[in-house]
Amino acid sequence: MPKQIYPNAVAGSGHPRIRSFHGRQGRLSETRLNVLSEIVPKFVLSREFQDLSKIFNSEVFIDFGAGMGGHSKRLLDEGKSVLAIDVHTAGICDLAEYAFLSNMNNLLVHHGDGLECLEKYIAPNSISQIHLYFPDPWPKKRHYKRRVFNSEFIALADRVLVSTGKILVVTDDDSYAEHVREQLAKVLTFSEVEFTGDVTLTSYHQRAIRLHHKIHAIEIVRVTN
Repeated sequence: MPKQIYPNAVAGSGHPRIRSFHGRQGRLSETRLNVLSEIVPKFVLSREFQDLSKIFNSEVFIDFGAGMGGHSKRLLDEGKSVLAIDVHTAGICDLAEYAFLSNMNNLLVHHGDGLECLEKYIAPNSISQIHLYFPDPWPKKRHYKRRVFNSEFIALADRVLVSTGKILVVTDDDSYAEHVREQLAKVLTFSEVEFTGDVTLTSYHQRAIRLHHKIHAIEIVRVTN
């Protein structure tokens, strides 16, 4: 088994949190094991409270649940500074290798729980945008509580985003889009605006197109008085 980038939390520490992600088991190839040990550490976000906008000296975009890194790569290629967050090792490895081979210095990765990252390692008012691309829809009603877009996520986003910050949620699951809007209706700090950009063609996006699913791109901004 590959060595974890971050150690497990101490039993009984912190507060319990319902997991919003599936665990994935699988063996890494020798190439990815080498990337994990030699390249990924060059990009790992340190486990300390910090202002990433000062570290990068630029606006910072969080790709929350980066998957195999398709959206992060687009942002990097556009010259944006990115913190890519995911629990799945293969995607983190591929993304770090991409940045390393391209001689990029505008990437950091967090290989672990994204909510913990927002809570413990990101300074307030330091992130420009948080992008949540095709989050796990947890389609069964009894699992709705596991959906990552909830009151805790909104509160943490409210804390780390700059005053003009945005959240972008992209999903092909109709019930998840409805869920996002229901959660927004419960808060006074954010509201949806018309999305006028374009959605990165990730593998999940391609799958949604093949299945003729509607793509919901929900852009969320702070409410201004």
